[in-house]
Amino acid sequence: MTKKSRRRLVLYSILLLLLISAFLYALPLLRTGAGYAAKMVCSCVYVQNNPQSVAEIQAEKLNFSVLGSSKVAVYEDTRSVTASFFGLAKREARFVPGRGCILINDTDTPLPAEYQKPAVQISHTRSDFLLKPDTATLLGINTSQLKEALDYGMQRVPGGGASAIVILRNGKVLAERYDDYYGPQTPILGWSMTKSITGALVGMRVADGAIEPEERPVFTRWANEEDLRRQIPLLNLLQMNSGLKWEEAYGGVTDATIMLHDQPDMAAYAKKKPVAVPPATNWVYSSGTSNLLMDKVRGSFDDDTDFLNYLYDSLFHAIGANSFLIETDQSGLPVGSSYGWATARDWAKMGQLFLNEGKWRGKEIIPAQWIKKMREPAAGSGGIYGGQIWLKGPDTPSLPDDAYAFRGFQGQRVFILPSQQIVIVRLGHNDDKVVNFDRLIEGVLNAIGD
Repeated sequence: MTKKSRRRLVLYSILLLLLISAFLYALPLLRTGAGYAAKMVCSCVYVQNNPQSVAEIQAEKLNFSVLGSSKVAVYEDTRSVTASFFGLAKREARFVPGRGCILINDTDTPLPAEYQKPAVQISHTRSDFLLKPDTATLLGINTSQLKEALDYGMQRVPGGGASAIVILRNGKVLAERYDDYYGPQTPILGWSMTKSITGALVGMRVADGAIEPEERPVFTRWANEEDLRRQIPLLNLLQMNSGLKWEEAYGGVTDATIMLHDQPDMAAYAKKKPVAVPPATNWVYSSGTSNLLMDKVRGSFDDDTDFLNYLYDSLFHAIGANSFLIETDQSGLPVGSSYGWATARDWAKMGQLFLNEGKWRGKEIIPAQWIKKMREPAAGSGGIYGGQIWLKGPDTPSLPDDAYAFRGFQGQRVFILPSQQIVIVRLGHNDDKVVNFDRLIEGVLNAIGD
């Protein structure tokens, strides 16, 4: 072999190694992206019953990062969706009645059985809200200013815009607006707004005497005397300052993306995370923590069916929010961090339930003291976070000091204003952190006046 040939061989070998390294680096990212694409399209088709074509859903819902270049296929016979990138990292999500769309993260793990939701109480088969605001609700409202606020809230923003806005005042619909393909009966993904529901469920089970808030360890697998996790109290899990190591980011391979797009049992993954710092010394936003809490609630029941029946009978159906669904992972656990779907009106009902200090039609659903506990600032959060709920922050100065909110990815919000007796819901699909919520809030409050 000549010297020139050897040099060429070395060069080709280096190039090959670089290509292999790039492929190995990109493969987990492609797997995450394909999983996101398959799950999102599946949920839009089978949970949301979106009337758009698959190509239109892709263009609207997968319009960021590299997701738009994924190849998506829908299989009606199995109610499943696959997605891949150039034939690589193929992923599948499948619809299971009563469970929603489940991303198959482990082909050896069976999907959970179908679940039949309990029947809705006759008194809650119709909406508690009038189809249109009545005269009393609009009394003293500057309707032109309110229209301007809604017009602004529905404006396009980078990556999309609002799908729905609903405003309640004194428990009645003051105004609502919907984008094309959406309406009062359309379920919309709340993303991390689901965390606030998870926090409420913990409080309900504490009130039932089924969960002891001071119990340590929270999980039996943490019971080893040498395991520092045995010292973590439930309250610090609720407030996301448990000290567990966690990385919450979505631009690459992180704890959050691994859990959501690569784990059949999301709570089991979160339970394995080690302690990074002592409890209550550092606040770290963590979807893993929320799934630990949902798993704690599930573990307070004898079986899966009893748990799910409680979720619907004691919470969703109890307030007539009948469209709610929290999709599950392969283990059957409702993904309490991220996968709550409901109509805009039903998200508003959940906000109204919190505004009512946990009561609905005079019946206690969530203990008022627990809602108060959820609104206490978490140590280390700088006063902007409580227990699975957001407090007033610097990005919304127009909110009254007593306001708080459910918040989710891509601009999902339920703002709760106790002193004003107002709930503002904004749902949509767009780039994250591009919506000026303060201007919307300011417009609504100006229209309502003192």
